[in-house]
Amino acid sequence: MELKAAFFCDGANISREGKVNILGIFSAIASNNFPAVHPHMIFAIMLNGHRSEVGQHSMKINFIDEDGREIIPAFHGTFEILPDNLESNFILNLANIQFKKPGLYAADIVIDNHNMKSVNLKVLQQQIV
Repeated sequence: MELKAAFFCDGANISREGKVNILGIFSAIASNNFPAVHPHMIFAIMLNGHRSEVGQHSMKINFIDEDGREIIPAFHGTFEILPDNLESNFILNLANIQFKKPGLYAADIVIDNHNMKSVNLKVLQQQIV
């Protein structure tokens, strides 16, 4: 299984033809006050399977702070790699996520109990000017 891409963004959709459309990829957000609530963001994942991986697979995504504590409950799901379509794309809508303090947060992606990638999100203290 190859994780082609994973990122936070402002918007995303998958067209009827299977094209992934992405708007506003980012790796940092900022707030004047903490705890801060980010009203809406998307976490998008693009996977490529291999013919030998046709069938059901499990996925878990942990959204954690820099101390490894969950900031929201982990996402658990399954997906299927098909013989005629080895690609799988996922769009997770995240609304009103609270960040208690500035720091480095992450989304850890686990597929079939294998750590695939950790996608970092910096949450910055914005200076009031």
